[in-house]
Amino acid sequence: MAAQARVAVITSPTGTMHVAGFLEILADLPEVAQVALVTHGAADIEAHAQAHLGARLVGNYPDAESLFAAFQPELTIVSLEPRAAPAAIAACLRHGSHVLAEKPACLQWEEFAELADLANAQQRNIGLAFAARGFPFLRDARRLVADGTLGNLYGVDTYFIADQTRVQQADWQASWFSQKAHAGGGHLMWLGIHYVDLLHHLTGQRIVEVAGLTAVVGGAPIDTEDAAVAVLRFADGMIGTLTSAYYVDKNKQSHLHLWGAQGWLRGRPNDWESLEWHSTHPAERSAPHRTIRYDSPTDDAKPTYYGLVRASVRGALGLEPHPVATAESLHVLQVVHAIYRAAETGQTQRVE
Repeated sequence: MAAQARVAVITSPTGTMHVAGFLEILADLPEVAQVALVTHGAADIEAHAQAHLGARLVGNYPDAESLFAAFQPELTIVSLEPRAAPAAIAACLRHGSHVLAEKPACLQWEEFAELADLANAQQRNIGLAFAARGFPFLRDARRLVADGTLGNLYGVDTYFIADQTRVQQADWQASWFSQKAHAGGGHLMWLGIHYVDLLHHLTGQRIVEVAGLTAVVGGAPIDTEDAAVAVLRFADGMIGTLTSAYYVDKNKQSHLHLWGAQGWLRGRPNDWESLEWHSTHPAERSAPHRTIRYDSPTDDAKPTYYGLVRASVRGALGLEPHPVATAESLHVLQVVHAIYRAAETGQTQRVE
């Protein structure tokens, strides 16, 4: 297996979320040899790629088929509107490329299930861009759970809140983010989905049953929710709550509190502040209550996305496991859509 990868990036003028950052990361990675683009006319992204990638940039092609006819990437990063992503991902898989896709990458989980079947048949991986896995809070909290510091898990309470300000802006209301036929859903589909994955990754348990409510609490003329609240049942019996919403005037707020038979932990994953925990486990007898404090980075997106992109490149080269597996991506989408079904029907839903 080659020590360096060829990487493609497929985006569009309306799908460039995080793409500039992805290109900067690719320019910095020693594991990347060449990068090719399909930008569908996103001139700013092409210029950004030229400025940062230099000789590593080998071309900007008019469409995916033209790219794959000339370039054989080990990994393709796909960042498109959800309604346009499945066709591009399918093309990547048919041409033998692993995929790192901007979430949610589809309008319905069944579309992604078909892509998962194709990925498995091609022995390739589709990982959604769940960068929250890179939070230092999650890394350390996951270690505590895996070590049994909290004992059997009982319950979890968590929220991820962004700004209502954007929802009230006319240009945002006219964008695909506010239209279910383009986006598949609102805050839960775009931002809350990170915390669905975070809970799965932290606990090691699948979510098997959900109840939920969604609303447009801010009164904007949109048909995607600006607020969602879910009750979750996990495979080993733990229950929990998730609030996913646009509530504040600016920035984001986050919170996670996890309880177990032998202790608890809490903190604000997005805020890079601290992780606090208490444990009655015998191994913690000398210091049953502890806190880890983190230094906030200047740009909190870079270390999380840097690790995700580098691990995806290395996974495509066979140097380490893929950071987000196809089956994990599919399960998270199934949970999100089950919450939507629960809200629409008023009935608890089993997760596929």
